Amino acid sequence: MRVLLAVFDKGHYAIDLQQSGGTLKWAAKGGSHYLVARAPYGTNIVFDTDCANAVEKAGGSRILAQKEVRLAGKGLFIAMLPKSQVNICRIAASPASYAVFCCEYDEGEDTCTVYVPNEACCYQCSVAEHIRVKVTREPKKNKLRSMAKKGGSREHFIVEIPAIPSFECGSLHYTYEGCAHMFPVTEGMLGKQIFVPAFGGKPPVFRARKESGYVIVT
Repeated sequence: MRVLLAVFDKGHYAIDLQQSGGTLKWAAKGGSHYLVARAPYGTNIVFDTDCANAVEKAGGSRILAQKEVRLAGKGLFIAMLPKSQVNICRIAASPASYAVFCCEYDEGEDTCTVYVPNEACCYQCSVAEHIRVKVTREPKKNKLRSMAKKGGSREHFIVEIPAIPSFECGSLHYTYEGCAHMFPVTEGMLGKQIFVPAFGGKPPVFRARKESGYVIVT
C-alpha cells in the first residue's frame, strides 16, 4: 500500500479529538478510514513523510486489519479504522497521547491518502491514567508485630498502590505535610501492602510527576 499526504480541507478532516470514558471521540467528515496514532504521554504527534514511509514498510494488510501496528523507529503505534468505527474507538493504553487523521483508501490503486491537519486543529489529546492509592493508619492490634519487624516503635501507615505496567521510577513520589523532601515510589512498592512511617503523626501524601500522565486518586 502506498501512502500519500495531503492537506486537510473542508471535505476531509478529523478534529476535536477527546476522551470520553474508555473511548476516543472526534468530529469528522469525508474519508473512508481514520488513522489513529498512539505515542508516549505528552508527545506532539505529527504525521509526516517519514511516518508515511514507515506505514508503507509495515504493509497494507497489517495496517488495514484494524489492530495497532508499531511503526519501527518512530515510537508510534497506529491503527487504521473504517469510517463506521468513528466515536467507538477503544483507548488502547494510558497514559498516552493520541492523534486522529482522516484517510481515503483506494482499493483499486492500493493507495491511502492521509489528510494532515495544521497545528490549529484539535486532532490530538492526552489520556491520563488514574492510580488509586489507599492509605490507612496501621491498626493498634498490628503495631506490636510490625514494631518487632521494623525494630522500633514509630507509627506507620499501610499503603496499597496497584501494579502499573511499564512503570518508570520517579513517576510517583510521596511526601508529608510540612516536609520539604520527596521520596520516590519504586516498582518494588507496587501491587502489595507496604508500611510507610508517619511524620509527626501525619500520613504520607502521594503525588505524580505532571509529565508522567498519572493522576493520583485517594
